Amino acid sequence: MQIEINDNALKGFNTQAKDELSKATKRFVDDLIKESNRIESSFQQNTGEAQVTSTIVNNADIFLRRGLARSNKNSKTILTRILAAIFALIVGFLYDTKLLQESTYMVIFTVILAITIVLVTFSIVME
Repeated sequence: MQIEINDNALKGFNTQAKDELSKATKRFVDDLIKESNRIESSFQQNTGEAQVTSTIVNNADIFLRRGLARSNKNSKTILTRILAAIFALIVGFLYDTKLLQESTYMVIFTVILAITIVLVTFSIVME
């Protein structure tokens, strides 16, 4: 499939800008195709051949433009989220008002709490 853009619309674009526009367009089209196929597969009841309709493509376009499409999370983000949840549970189990009176226990608890805060913050920022 060829996509043509009127030269008048690209007035003021230098060669590098046109190259970047071409790359961005290809990325968007690839994402649109993937999202359309994902939506179609969620509707497909039988094991027949995929049938992507114009409605599915329009829905995929809306999902992509509004940021509603599922993003592929890398393993680093997933691992950070898992560690954040595990450390949050550990902090919950370690919280004991009587044991926190001891300085060694307090230091250990504080270190684990700090690690938990950092992991939760990174997991939010990485998303």
